[in-house]
Amino acid sequence: MQKVELVIGVIIIVAVGVSTHRDRDFDVTESMVEYLQLYQTNYEAKVKKCEDMLADFRQGFAKELSGIDLQKDLLKSRVQDAWSQLKPFEFIDSWHRQCVRNYSSVIPSTYQAGASMTECLMTANTYFNGIESSAKHICSSIKSQATHTFGNHKRSCQIGHRKSQADYNNCIKKSISSLDMDISRLWSSFHKHLDEADFSAKTRIRMAWVCAFNTLYTTSNNLGSSMRLINDCIAGQRSCGIMSCTSRCANQMRLDIRERDFKSLTIKNPFHGGNKHMGCMELRFK
Repeated sequence: MQKVELVIGVIIIVAVGVSTHRDRDFDVTESMVEYLQLYQTNYEAKVKKCEDMLADFRQGFAKELSGIDLQKDLLKSRVQDAWSQLKPFEFIDSWHRQCVRNYSSVIPSTYQAGASMTECLMTANTYFNGIESSAKHICSSIKSQATHTFGNHKRSCQIGHRKSQADYNNCIKKSISSLDMDISRLWSSFHKHLDEADFSAKTRIRMAWVCAFNTLYTTSNNLGSSMRLINDCIAGQRSCGIMSCTSRCANQMRLDIRERDFKSLTIKNPFHGGNKHMGCMELRFK
C-alpha cells in the first residue's frame, strides 16, 4: 500500500513539473511574428518613401534656383570688368576722372551686384522652410506611428494576454487595424500637403527668377548706359553736365541761350570770329 501511494505521489510531482515547464515555455507572440513583420515592413517602406520624396523635393527646389547663382557670378564678372576699365581713367587726367564720376554712380560695386542676386535667393529659401513644414511634420508622424506606436501595441497585447493565444491574436489584429487606418490617413494627407508645397515652391521659384532678371536687366542697362556716357564724355561728345570739368579743349565759349532759342531754326553764330585753325571749340550754356 505504501509503495502504491509513493508511485502516485511521484507521478503527481512529475505531472506538475511538466505542466509548470510548459507554462513557462508558452509564448503567445510566436504565431503572429510573420503577420507583424509584414505590417512592419510595409510601414518602414512608407517612412522611407516619404523621406525620399521630401529629399527629392528639396533637391528639386535647389536645382531650380541654382541657375541664379550662375547668373550672379556672370553679373559680378561683368561689373568687375567694367570697374577694371574705369578705374585707370581716374589716373589719366581730371577730364577723365570727372567723366567717370559724373556717370558711374548707378554702376554697383561687385559686392552690391552679388548681394542683390543673393537676396533673391535668400527670400525664396526663407519661404521654402515654411512651404515644406506641413509635409515634413506628417512624415515625422508616420515614422512615429510606424515605430513607437507599433511597438507599444505589440507590448500591450503581449502583457495583457500572455495566457491566451486567441485573446492575444485578437488584440494584435484590432490594434494593427486601427494603426493601419491612422497611417493610411496620414499617408494621404502627406501627399496632399506635398502637392500644395510643390505648387507654392514653383510660385516662389518664379518670383526668385523674376527678381533675378529684374536685377540683371537694371544692372546691365545701367552698366551699358553709363559706359556709353563716360566714353562719350571722354571723347568730348557730351559735356560734363552741371558739374565742373577741366576741358581738353582750350577754346571755350559760354552761350546765353534761352528755352525759346531751342525752338528756333536760327541762333546767333557761336563760331563768328573763329577760324579753322582753332582745332576745337567747347560750348557751354549759361
